Amino acid sequence: MPTPSLVIGLVAGEASGDILGAGLIRALRRHLPEARFVGVAGPRMQSEGCEAWYEMEELAVMGVVEVLERLPRLLKIRRDLTRRFSALMPAVFVGIDAPDFNITLEGRLKRRGISTIHYVSPSVWAWRQKRVFKIGRATDNVLAFLPFEKAFYDRYNVPCRFIGHTLADAMPLMPDQAAARKRLGIPAEARCLALLPGSRGAEVEMLSADFLLAAQLLSGHFPELEILVPLVNARRREQFEKIKARAAPTPGAFTGRPRAGGDDCQRRRIAGFRHRRVGVYAGQVSDGGGLSHEATDLLAGPAAGENPLRFPAQPAGGPGTGA
Repeated sequence: MPTPSLVIGLVAGEASGDILGAGLIRALRRHLPEARFVGVAGPRMQSEGCEAWYEMEELAVMGVVEVLERLPRLLKIRRDLTRRFSALMPAVFVGIDAPDFNITLEGRLKRRGISTIHYVSPSVWAWRQKRVFKIGRATDNVLAFLPFEKAFYDRYNVPCRFIGHTLADAMPLMPDQAAARKRLGIPAEARCLALLPGSRGAEVEMLSADFLLAAQLLSGHFPELEILVPLVNARRREQFEKIKARAAPTPGAFTGRPRAGGDDCQRRRIAGFRHRRVGVYAGQVSDGGGLSHEATDLLAGPAAGENPLRFPAQPAGGPGTGA
C-alpha cells in the first residue's frame, strides 16, 4: 500500500509572497520530493506544483474601501480554508506574509493541532506592537528577514528564527550598474527615476496617475530623464498601460525582442517610459527571491533572467511639455 504523501499548506496573498512561496516549494522538494503543496497560490507557486484552492489575487486588497467591499468574500475564503485544512491536517501550515489574513487563519489551525509558521514578520516592531501577543498565540514559529526582528520577538518569548533577507543572495554587494543599463538599453550617463506603483491592483490604480504626472513635471526640468516602472506581471503591466494612456499617452504599438534567460515563470516584467526622447522600455529582471545562507536548506529563490523589450520612441516635446 503506497505511503500517503506529506502535505504542506501554504497561503500567499500577493506577488512578493508568490515569489517566496515558489522558492520555498523548490527548496522543500529537494528534501521531500513527494510532498504535496496546497492552499492559496500565485502563478509562480502553481508552476512549482502547488495546488491552488483559490487564486492569490483574491487576497490582494488594500485600503479600507476595497477591504470592506470584498470583506464577505475574504471571510468566506478564510472559513473555507479553515475547514479544508482542518480536514486535511497538513504536516505544517505556512502563512506567507499577508498578516491580516494569515495570522487569524494560523491561530484557528493551531488550535486544531496543526503546526503553523508565519513567513515574513509583520512590521510589528514599528507599529501596533501588541500584535506580537496574537502572533505568539497563532504561530509556532516566525521566520524573520532582519536580525532586530528576532531580537524583538525574543523579548516577548515568541519563537522566531532569523533566516536573512532573500535579496541578500539575489543582489551583489556591488551591483554592476553598467551591465544593468546595457541590458535595459539605457544610456550609460542617463539620469534614471524609478516609479514603484506596487504589485496590487488597487495600488497601481490609486498611485499610477499621480506618479506619471509627477514624472511629466520632472521630465520638463530634466529632459534626459529615464523613467522606469517595475511591474510584477502582465496583468499589472496592462493595467498600468491603460492608466498611462489616459494620464501620459505615448504613440505606437508595442514591439519586442526576447533575449535568452531563465524560465519565464521565474522572472518579473519591468516596463518604463520616457516622455521626451525615447519612449517606453520593458524588460525582465530577477525576482529577488534568492536565499540567505542561514536558510539555504529551507528556502530557495528563483533564478535570475532578463528579457528586455524595446518600445517605440515618443516624438520630442511629449505630453505636458508645451510642444
